[in-house]
Amino acid sequence: MTFVGRERELAALSSALMSAKGCRGQMALVCGDPGIGKSALMREFAARAEAEGFRPLWGRCLEEPGTPIYWPWLQIGRAWLLCHEEEDRNAIVGPDLDILADLFPDLTRQSSEPKHQPSIDDANQARFRLFDAYARFWHRATRQESFLLLLDDLHQDSSASIKLLEFVAEASQDCSLVIVAAFRDSEIAPDHPVNALLSRVVGRPSVQRHKLAGLGEDATHALLAAMITADLSPAIRATVYRETEGNPLFIHEIAREIDRAYVANPAALSAGSTLPLPDSIRTLIGERIDRLSVSCRSVLEMAAVFGRTFDYSLVASLCDVDKSIVGEALDEAFKARIIEEAPQRGYCQFTHALVRETLYDAMSPPRRTRLHREAGELIEHAYAGNLDQFLPLLAHHFTEAASEANEKALEYLQRAGRWADAFYAHSEAIHYYREALRLPHVQTDTRIELLLALGWALVHGGSLDAAAKTFLRAAAAARDRRRDDLLASAALGFEDARWREGKKGGEAVELLEKVLNSGTVIDWKQQVCLYAALCRACGYASRKQEALDAYNKAVTLARRLGDPQALIVALCAIASAQTWPELLPLRLDAAKEAIELAERRGHQSWPVSLMTGFFFEDLMEVGDIRTARTITEMHNRVADAMRDPFLRAVGQNMQVVLTMQEDVGERAEEAIRQSFLIGRRFSPDRAEGAFGTQMFTLRREQGRLEELRPVLEEFLNVGPRSAWLPGLAVICAELGLTERARELHRHIVANNFAAIPRDAMWLLSLTYSAETCVYLRDRDHAFPIYQQLAPYSGRNVPASVTVCVGCADRYLAMLANLMGNWPLAERHFQVALAFDERCGSVIWLAHTCFCYAEAIMDNGGMLGKRRTCLSRPARLPPKWACPLCKGAAKSSVNEW
Repeated sequence: MTFVGRERELAALSSALMSAKGCRGQMALVCGDPGIGKSALMREFAARAEAEGFRPLWGRCLEEPGTPIYWPWLQIGRAWLLCHEEEDRNAIVGPDLDILADLFPDLTRQSSEPKHQPSIDDANQARFRLFDAYARFWHRATRQESFLLLLDDLHQDSSASIKLLEFVAEASQDCSLVIVAAFRDSEIAPDHPVNALLSRVVGRPSVQRHKLAGLGEDATHALLAAMITADLSPAIRATVYRETEGNPLFIHEIAREIDRAYVANPAALSAGSTLPLPDSIRTLIGERIDRLSVSCRSVLEMAAVFGRTFDYSLVASLCDVDKSIVGEALDEAFKARIIEEAPQRGYCQFTHALVRETLYDAMSPPRRTRLHREAGELIEHAYAGNLDQFLPLLAHHFTEAASEANEKALEYLQRAGRWADAFYAHSEAIHYYREALRLPHVQTDTRIELLLALGWALVHGGSLDAAAKTFLRAAAAARDRRRDDLLASAALGFEDARWREGKKGGEAVELLEKVLNSGTVIDWKQQVCLYAALCRACGYASRKQEALDAYNKAVTLARRLGDPQALIVALCAIASAQTWPELLPLRLDAAKEAIELAERRGHQSWPVSLMTGFFFEDLMEVGDIRTARTITEMHNRVADAMRDPFLRAVGQNMQVVLTMQEDVGERAEEAIRQSFLIGRRFSPDRAEGAFGTQMFTLRREQGRLEELRPVLEEFLNVGPRSAWLPGLAVICAELGLTERARELHRHIVANNFAAIPRDAMWLLSLTYSAETCVYLRDRDHAFPIYQQLAPYSGRNVPASVTVCVGCADRYLAMLANLMGNWPLAERHFQVALAFDERCGSVIWLAHTCFCYAEAIMDNGGMLGKRRTCLSRPARLPPKWACPLCKGAAKSSVNEW
């Protein structure tokens, strides 16, 4: 097919090749209407890239339901395998063979290595592990040669494949890889995953976006001239350009009509004549199809049932005629350019999606239903020994034929959902389970099981509110059926969804207690899980005694069972009960026992996946920095061995907290940026929140808050979330925006701090409020804040696994001084000094010394006492003493 025009787009794409040659990976997104020439542009670019030494690999996103998960990536992987010898394949796939074999069945068949399936505690972490392994695979592959990956018809692809595209594109910015993906922007809804992709990547230096319009008038004329030997009149050329608006597909179809008219009557195209044009491209395609023989149209209709791309042998089997007749029909379609050879051997494809849609829509509903059923039965028979990768296709065919094959539709939708779950394609799993729930005549118990499966798929996909509602539906149905086993599963799922969302636990408590009090015999290990869940739910419902009771029952039952994993689950249940400072000793003892038990059993991954983040926070709170470092090292060893994304992100955040105890320079900044890069791939929202808190803390210690003024103003203009208010107030105070700080502070302290969530950041928020209170000299609210912080005397103030801002007694001392109680303030300062020195937190020791010296001066203290206090941070190595404290101290004492 002749290619004309698109010089600007080709020049930009060629620049991406140059960047990739310098190991700066690039991605280009090409969009436009159907037939506008996206695929043609990609083919032309692929040819040019190949001439530049790049190996092009294609993945077409099929345009019909039932497409296997990660289908375009499967095609690309198979193409890569075909062009490499076994020795090269083994070297490049390397240590990730076990993970990649799960995604690419061809690797499994070609390898004699035993397949290793690691335990997976969180589906999002497991999906990250798969994506990360795939990205590493391309890093290794591009060390030998450069690659161009082309994904066509992205608008038809699954959420899982699009997420993998984004991940690979981001992870390949330092290797010789170019990715080009094309999609129809007119066919994506606002909630389509392509839109989510665009919102995150467009604007990055490594990403191009090209919106294709119609060809220009000169290019249209050039295309017509290349296709038609007749000399067209200017009127006809102008009419073609005007009516097609430069759409290449429409131009091609009209050129065929012109050529046919010329062959029939050369005089019809004489100078000055005009050409009647059809109303739409579909009309043109329909007319072309109508000119085919009856047998050819019948065979093509059967092919259309399989989708745009179809297996020749399956179509031949579906046709109840001699294979030679099928062959003749397909030959006729080839000659009429209705179909063409597909990249995959043994497959054909319609020349355009509109051709397939026109054929499919022309069939009567009964004929479509029958053909879908027969197609499903054919696939069952043809691939009986290896149905897994065909489960989505079977689910699609039997669902379309549900009026004739309802039981098979249910079976394959369930199997496809489980298969999608196993490959972390949560959106696809949700789709299959919902389709199964829509089927008629599904037994109630099966419907409950489908709801449970849907609920967990929603949890894994991050739709926690929808998951909670789904588990409640399952619980109600299970109660009606008196199925306490299913009710227990629904209760566990509901509690899991609620605590992950950070919601109050009252409803979960009620549901879990109904199950536990039902008197029904439940599997003992499940009962441990129920009591552990009840402990967590009671914690989130602010029911301390009930949480302790449930915890004790879970631990007692687990000890009686003698199951070490059940005992670790029970011990870890109390880890998140951090609302009550008096439970800190219990949390520490439980965590230590869980880790010791796991080490004896050789399963350090059990507690690491459940609670080392909480344990680290507790260790930081008591100032046991040495053990915190040991736990961090263990955590990171396990995270690296498991290649677990979430655990890696938590481990990097632990490292940030530890680094910032002694360094607020380049080392701390690099640790924060690494944490953000790791966390962003797993959970962008959480990563951005942690990054904001860490960078604010760092810039504040560096004396560079002024740099945040533009961001601050933007926050204030849009109306910040309540969780950010205390931090914003203290920034305003330090930047001299006193009235705005006062306004925010009044809102924060109103109604006993009702505006501030009692979550993992609550304690950090109190320290910000304490500082703002001191800045504003707000004596009226000093005591209420003091009361909230007092239980944490003698402890550090950690904020989840994000930052640690020193000993609580420093803030208590500042508040006591503001209240006019100097003896109390001095006692708190002495506690803070001893605590900071004992745990080696040199940054916070410098803060405590300076604040103590300022308070001495406020209270008429002697210069010698101030100088003694200030000499401590002065003697610290320059890289340790924070610029903020040093600068302030210099301005306070002339003899510095």
